[in-house]
Amino acid sequence: MVDGDFARLTQVFANLVSNSVKYTEPGGRIEVTLCRSDSDAVLTVKDSGIGIPAESLDSVFEMFSQVQAHKEHAGGGLGIGLALVRTLVEMHGGRVEAQSKGSGKGSVFTVRLPLLQGSAVREPAQEGAQRAQVSQQAARRILIADDNTDAAESLAAILRSQGHDTYLASDGRQAVELAQIYRPQIIFMDLGMPHLDGLSATREIRGQPWGKSMLIAGLTGWGQPEDRRKSREAGMDVHLVKPIDLSDIAAVLLRS
Repeated sequence: MVDGDFARLTQVFANLVSNSVKYTEPGGRIEVTLCRSDSDAVLTVKDSGIGIPAESLDSVFEMFSQVQAHKEHAGGGLGIGLALVRTLVEMHGGRVEAQSKGSGKGSVFTVRLPLLQGSAVREPAQEGAQRAQVSQQAARRILIADDNTDAAESLAAILRSQGHDTYLASDGRQAVELAQIYRPQIIFMDLGMPHLDGLSATREIRGQPWGKSMLIAGLTGWGQPEDRRKSREAGMDVHLVKPIDLSDIAAVLLRS
């Protein structure tokens, strides 16, 4: 027995299994096992799929990252469901790791969760305090503007798991329209979007009386001083460089 949220843990394990299905060819094999190891419940999902190159093992759980060899199988997605898996597992006091002997040699994903009896969730004091602050916050209305559906939906899932209301926009023009309708307290704004980019969308929102007090966090792969200057001049409060993680999201929430 573990102390956990049934829906979120179901989401974790379903995500891992569906990930193995996606990257395992027909006729392959997927094994799911559960056992006890010391004070942990240990669940593994092992497949005979396309595997993970050694140089990519450390980054598979990063948000907005995608293993190059997996892109053909992902159907255009970024594979950031694994970032959500890591986030939810860590929120339960556990940890997750990936193993693979290389391309074409399958993968093993292992989730460890502390058992209910006599277990204690250990985490750095600073992270624990930050998470406690976030969990005590009132629910926020949060708009996520990103033309990558996987990215937007994964970030929304993380925020919804913390009790926030989320709205999704697929381009800058729609972001402005939804901001006017829902008046979110926070906007995560991707800079590179069709029809209207994130910088232009931010300027339009800031130009409205209802848009001056919103906290707008820019999302981009560029983090040079010139890039930060442009986002600041457009009216963004925060400049986040991808891949972002839970601590980046928590820091934005704490500012609102």
